[in-house]
Amino acid sequence: ASSWSSEQAGGWIRQYPSPAGAEVAKLIANVGIATATEGIREALRIGHGGGLTTEQVIDALQGSMLEKQVNAKRGLLLEKGFSQTAFSANLLAKDIRLMLGVADGALPAATAFLDALTSVQRSGDGEDDFTAALREDV
Repeated sequence: ASSWSSEQAGGWIRQYPSPAGAEVAKLIANVGIATATEGIREALRIGHGGGLTTEQVIDALQGSMLEKQVNAKRGLLLEKGFSQTAFSANLLAKDIRLMLGVADGALPAATAFLDALTSVQRSGDGEDDFTAALREDV
């Protein structure tokens, strides 16, 4: 069985001995998306609390572990245009729920981001890009 990423995420394909292994590998990749985006949300809150603009926060994240994710979503964050989706809030929320069922311990950052995604879903915007979870923070 295979697990793959989009071209935007590097375009790799990896082989696993079973479909279950490929599914877990996909969840591992997606926990990175969830936790990086939660990190960006927290950076925005710190930056805005300290008087920085969203653009200044994004610039401050250059060279950090969050650089790749914030650069991939820079346009959506600055334009607040979350309806242009590459990966919907609904799909990432589904994957986080699967992660919570598979993990052998707590996933606090993923759980925090799931809470934000659930708010997006409740507002009727679950088909928007997952970064819509940052709507209140940009």
